[in-house]
Amino acid sequence: RFKNYNLHILGLGIDPTASSMRRLLAAQTRARIIRARRMMKRLQKAGFHISWNNVLAASRDTIARPNIANAVLRRHENAARLRQEFGTIPSFHDFIKAYIVPGTPGYVEGARPTALQAVVAIHGANGLAIVAHPFGLADDLKMIGGYPNRLNILRQLLRYGFDGLEAFHPATTPTDLRVFRALARRHKLILTGGSDFHDPKNATLGHYAPTKRIPNVVLAATALDILNGVR
Repeated sequence: RFKNYNLHILGLGIDPTASSMRRLLAAQTRARIIRARRMMKRLQKAGFHISWNNVLAASRDTIARPNIANAVLRRHENAARLRQEFGTIPSFHDFIKAYIVPGTPGYVEGARPTALQAVVAIHGANGLAIVAHPFGLADDLKMIGGYPNRLNILRQLLRYGFDGLEAFHPATTPTDLRVFRALARRHKLILTGGSDFHDPKNATLGHYAPTKRIPNVVLAATALDILNGVR
């Protein structure tokens, strides 16, 4: 979290056994469980059939909103209502948009570390701290609008010692990419890429746009930076 904004930070090449990372992840795991239980109860209050065992059955190592959504979608008791509201059984993405985002009945704000805490933990684990999808840091940041505001926030973030920017991403425009390259030169940052791949319906693994692959030179350079430690 940075000021009043939620953002995503990548930790590349981390040592997951490092004490700094284990402390951070343990705190986040506890917070996620508390949040998930509260969202489950809100969905129950909204009339959906869902239990904590359903949520656990839909989860693996981490409990997040997609798991809660799938717990609802898998209960046959919810099928008639879902078809009435959505016209069919929705995807978990569509259910989340309708019921588990800010302003909807099931949403609960999550507890997050600050941007500085995340960077310190990543560096403590010998990793590289990367600002993910920099001009689409989070839904609430998109709402501030305008390049000057977004660029100002990004410049403030970079003071925390970030190592790079996720320049190649589905949310990146050609203008964004020019800005990111200029920032990288000025602040000696690496540029990374990702497809933000969650499932085949929404992204193509290895692509940052439908017909644009993440350049091999970017992937190779990122791998070398991780191996050599650019900091």
